[in-house]
Amino acid sequence: MQTRHRYIAVLAVIAVLILVVGFLLRPAPPPASKKRAPDETVSHAEIENLRELVRRNSLRNVAADFTALADQVFSQVVTVRPWGSGALVMPDESILGAKLMDRPPQQLTISSGENSPHPLTSGVWIPGLPFFSGRAEAATDLNPSRLARALPAQGSWLLLVTDGTNSPALVSPGVLSGVGDAHCGPFITRQLDTTIPLSPATVGAGVFDLAGNLQGMVAQCDEAISILGIAEIERLLSQTAASGATVLSRYGMRFATPPAANGAAPLLIGEVWTGWPADVAGLQPGDALLSVAGKSVSKIEDATAALLSNTATSRLRLRRGQRVVVADITPMQSSGAGTNAEPGMETEPSGVRVLHVAPGSSAARAGLRAGDFVLRTANLPATAARVQKLLGSYRVDAPVPAVIWRPGRQMLIWIMP
Repeated sequence: MQTRHRYIAVLAVIAVLILVVGFLLRPAPPPASKKRAPDETVSHAEIENLRELVRRNSLRNVAADFTALADQVFSQVVTVRPWGSGALVMPDESILGAKLMDRPPQQLTISSGENSPHPLTSGVWIPGLPFFSGRAEAATDLNPSRLARALPAQGSWLLLVTDGTNSPALVSPGVLSGVGDAHCGPFITRQLDTTIPLSPATVGAGVFDLAGNLQGMVAQCDEAISILGIAEIERLLSQTAASGATVLSRYGMRFATPPAANGAAPLLIGEVWTGWPADVAGLQPGDALLSVAGKSVSKIEDATAALLSNTATSRLRLRRGQRVVVADITPMQSSGAGTNAEPGMETEPSGVRVLHVAPGSSAARAGLRAGDFVLRTANLPATAARVQKLLGSYRVDAPVPAVIWRPGRQMLIWIMP
């Protein structure tokens, strides 16, 4: 029994000696590697540095594109005198400019860079349209713009460029945010939304994509400044040859007929522009046109044909309320020189000013907007109580005519039930 215990003690001593010797003779650990293990993630600081490097290089590339594009399109943007507003040379060699006022000037000239000014002839000047179109007598040294046939993708870069003839050239980049609503008279309802800063100094500037194609033009639209797409501008200019637009550009008036009229609807004067021949002749929105130069008229087509066939003074017979009035009207010359060639001051009329129009209301659907002055309702002088009924929840039993004043024109609108 004692021998057995001695044997176990010897085995234990031998095991301890083996462990001690193994510990003393173990190999030294390898030095720590300075390389990152394959599965170790990149630090947040390194990611930010990488992003900043990419961002900086991208901006350099964009800036280079902007510089090259600006050099390319400067020759396509010209300056209009005497105002100094901008214009673009279109592919058919016509000149498209942005208007700063609704009065035709005696003379317009265009120039680009060191070129001599060229007289602008055959101008089309339509009230309510923020553009004019014409041709220069010697514009062969002007390069036409390339028109975009489709909008670039949302978020794409655009470049606004103005000519530097009379002031330093302006190059302003921005991003296309989409297409939005525009309040641009009776003609334009859509605009390009971008991050490009706009101001009166940019009116007439061209907006180009990075391929050098013209995407739009900056124009004054009522109280705002908007970028209007080239497709919208082309559509509007193609309509200026219509007979109604020709009457508007020569006489400063438009025709209208009552909505849902029972029986024969009278032909009414629907719009009169301040300082234009219709206004000088004393015409008022709501007048019923009976005859032109002795010819009875009952349709817009008949009145338009009679006015356009006569280049001299025409005598109009109109019914205003219960009486018949006579007015002599002389068309504006096609050269663009009108009765009021120089812009003048226009005072606000005596009427009821509209402060707010509820969205979706009958008044809003009729085209009434904040800032308008209501002059007459239902052929009666406007009062606050009468206007409030039209703007409030009061529902009319039949269409109610109202004559309103908006800077530069008087208009006939209809408040519907």
